[in-house]
Amino acid sequence: EAVGAAEFGDAMDTMFYGALHTSLEALPYLKETRGRLGLIASVGGLLGVPHLLPYSCAKAAVGALAEGLHAEAAASGVSVTAVHPGLMRTGSHRQAEFGGDTAAEFGWFS
Repeated sequence: EAVGAAEFGDAMDTMFYGALHTSLEALPYLKETRGRLGLIASVGGLLGVPHLLPYSCAKAAVGALAEGLHAEAAASGVSVTAVHPGLMRTGSHRQAEFGGDTAAEFGWFS
């Protein structure tokens, strides 16, 4: 079943814009201290996970944000990286309707 634009908007608002606003607030301090910024992306953002497309798109955006900020902030001595964890057994993935055994459907992903 297809998801609507609202689900994509919710995912972007929470995951991407949350990371963006946090990063923009932190960068001035990090430039003063030559600090490091780590953002949580996901392997799901690299692959485009069936049944979790809003999540995948938002996490792909977080990964792109980290890459861009890394390039822009490097001259100021700030290191930016994204961590891309794989599928974890969380409430989020348990709530999704996969229509079968999650482990079997996502065997390629874990």
